[in-house]
Amino acid sequence: MDLSHLFAYFRQGQLYVRKEIHNMLGGQEQGGISTPRSAPCVFLFRKERASGYVEDDGWQLDGFYHFTGEGQSFDMEMTRGNKAVRDHRRAGKVLMLFESVKNEAGVYRFQGFMNCVDYYHKDIDALGNVRRIYVFRLAPIETYSTSHLLSQSKIATHFLDLRSLALEANAPLAVSKFGHYLGPASDSLHLNYEENQRNEYHQRVLTLTKYVIQRANGFCECCGYPAPFYCENQNPYLEIHYLHGVGDYGIDKPSNLIALCPTCHRKAHAGKDKRNISAHLDAAAANVENALDKGILKLVTAAIIIDDTQRILAAQRKTGDLAGYWEFPGGQVKPGETLEQCLTREIYEELSLEITDVTPFMMVDYDYGTFFMRLYSFLCKARGTPVLREHAQIEWLEREDLRSLDWVPADVTIAEGLCNDFNL
Repeated sequence: MDLSHLFAYFRQGQLYVRKEIHNMLGGQEQGGISTPRSAPCVFLFRKERASGYVEDDGWQLDGFYHFTGEGQSFDMEMTRGNKAVRDHRRAGKVLMLFESVKNEAGVYRFQGFMNCVDYYHKDIDALGNVRRIYVFRLAPIETYSTSHLLSQSKIATHFLDLRSLALEANAPLAVSKFGHYLGPASDSLHLNYEENQRNEYHQRVLTLTKYVIQRANGFCECCGYPAPFYCENQNPYLEIHYLHGVGDYGIDKPSNLIALCPTCHRKAHAGKDKRNISAHLDAAAANVENALDKGILKLVTAAIIIDDTQRILAAQRKTGDLAGYWEFPGGQVKPGETLEQCLTREIYEELSLEITDVTPFMMVDYDYGTFFMRLYSFLCKARGTPVLREHAQIEWLEREDLRSLDWVPADVTIAEGLCNDFNL
């Protein structure tokens, strides 16, 4: 049976007997993942036991269906069924998701044709056993693109446009107790009512997710440090965290989502001080979104220029309300610029230096009252001799001497971070 026949025969929401499915298409008759050799599909069966579902699978707030891999004891391995799920598109196969029907042995409801977006792992299973668990994130094939769902274009190019789309995505939709959004049905002739609403839900979630990822621009919105690594597509890896459950109306607000590094994300869910972390995250998301609403957000870059003897350059402001205070040189991002392009331009304009070896260091949010600054700092080297064009003077300082200066408010956290970072 080819894909066209699968699409014609299997309809979302319909009931099927598992044994009959295997009689027709093959595949293992036991387990949650079944891999028929002669059919262009991989079966995923989520079965409810008498005590309920063992793993907390199903549709989650991030808009994806989470499905736990196979392996009931010891660490899961990326082999056999798990590998088949991960690599199904490479193998030219589609995932077919089924959920068991309560009190009807062997009967499953077809949830739809799916694609595996990505996967993550947990260290503890639902029974409290310490072991590696793989969880796959699935999306209906109608909503999934082969490009990375969280693909990050440059912040200065699409940041505000994405926010506008994210706010539009927050238009009200009634929601059922099951979390399925029940808005007007689509005119599509090929998708039933429930499919259309779920697809709309996913598209709206993805719009919000893309926006929040770009708002962070590669930095954790909790600790302020850069993403711990880059993905294969060269995008910095961050995770989306929902501050509160989705409301009864509408999909969500940008202020209810925040981009976190994996460590801060774990702390937000399982840390002993998670209440304090939750309050901090609420404020962080609210502050930047309120600033955007008021039109007072400034995106600024700062260069932490380090010479060959590990001294750090500090520049003293010459004019303005903060004249006499010290700062790490840099300036405001212009429309169409990436952060690194802004940094390169500003350091040349201010000091006639050409920066090299640029590495993200820390992001700081600071409310100056009349405007709100999101400051991105970068470690870098520089070529040339500094020329004072906008500053009163510069100093080359040892790290331990940074605390001796009066810094502009937003730069205090950066200076303190440099003093405490033993990896520099």
